[in-house]
Amino acid sequence: MQFEELLHKRNHARSLADPVPRLPFDDIRELLQARADERQDYLINRTDNNEIRRVSYAKFYQHVLGCARFLQNHGLRRGDRIATIAHNHWHTVVQYFAAWLLGLTVIPINLKEKDKDIAYILAESKIELAFVRTEYRTRFRKILEGYDNLKHIEWIICEGETENFTRPNGSLSIDDSPLAESEALIVFKTGDNEDPMGVVLSQANLLEEARSVAECQKIRDTTRLMCVLPIYHVNSIVMTLLTPFFAGGSTVLRQQFRPEYFFRDIAEEQVNIVSLKAPQLQSLNRYYEEGTQTETASLHYITVEETTFHAEEAERFEKRFGIPVVFSYSLPETSSYACFMPVNLPAGERRKWRSEYGFPSIGRPVSANEVAIHNPDGEVLGEKERGEIVVRGHNVMLKYYGDRKANEKAFKHGWLRSGDEGFYVNDEKGQPFFFRVGLMDG
Repeated sequence: MQFEELLHKRNHARSLADPVPRLPFDDIRELLQARADERQDYLINRTDNNEIRRVSYAKFYQHVLGCARFLQNHGLRRGDRIATIAHNHWHTVVQYFAAWLLGLTVIPINLKEKDKDIAYILAESKIELAFVRTEYRTRFRKILEGYDNLKHIEWIICEGETENFTRPNGSLSIDDSPLAESEALIVFKTGDNEDPMGVVLSQANLLEEARSVAECQKIRDTTRLMCVLPIYHVNSIVMTLLTPFFAGGSTVLRQQFRPEYFFRDIAEEQVNIVSLKAPQLQSLNRYYEEGTQTETASLHYITVEETTFHAEEAERFEKRFGIPVVFSYSLPETSSYACFMPVNLPAGERRKWRSEYGFPSIGRPVSANEVAIHNPDGEVLGEKERGEIVVRGHNVMLKYYGDRKANEKAFKHGWLRSGDEGFYVNDEKGQPFFFRVGLMDG
């Protein structure tokens, strides 16, 4: 495929047939500045030691400016890349936003990856500086010492307060040129027998997805979310950090998922929405005995990415706790969610879409993208016909990092190919509800 043809197909996959309203913020810098003087809480950080730290929008903005000064003082400029090696902590959120303010790219490191894969990611993405929480300093030092091509990386230990990675005073030069299409995140995926593959997302990708999530989940400035998934996952970054910031809401940032603290945190902080993985939902079902009384009056629903094997766990959870479980479908390549079940469906409707078609529905497309089912030749299939789930929209990634063949395969027919098999069924209004069957053969 010629480069011009690939560019055309990729641009088609990153557009919509019907235009959407312009975003209220051109880039994350504008979003930050819009919230700079707001006094309500943005982050409530809760550690495993039950320490609680509340950070208002205004205070958060000052920390972001201080971290941005620190990064500039260390010679980083627009287009440079930093890594974060951390568990859920509000310091890491400050570092994300400070990087985006300057037009830097963040590579969040998945701590469950093998050392050799982390070393590959650090080298391939040309990291200049890494923020490392003190708990991981020994492991990170070992990785750097084991590879000659990593010895240039400067790394900053993050512990205590913010003085290790901020400068409260001094000059700060903020480039006023647009940052919408600048690289914001590179999220690496790993396979069993392959080198990690980087998904490159722009600031516009993240903002378009944040708007879509806020719309489909009805997130407002009074909404409080809770983040228990690791914040090196794109779902957590967009869903539980960026979306509430976009809407003016707030987030409880729990260091890690702990079943014994789950409902207590929700009750004490009046949480409205939580995003979980299916195994976490299963662990809650196992941890709490039948008849256990929990305080969940504030909780509107829990979102879970569809996993066929765990559909029964959702039914069990709803019956036990009386909390709706809303299924979704997300990909790093679509900046998080591509489909989401409507959150206001009655219980009977939700049960129907979960059980009547052999697979639980992943819902309807979010407003940032379109979804279709294609055959191997890129032709659109009709209702209930099985084929590949494909996506087109403003939340579709810029590209796979440094992998021409992967990009040609992904954008082969002018839509993003998911690699997942699926189908759709129309409701009585003619609206398609999509279903994921599994991975495509080959």
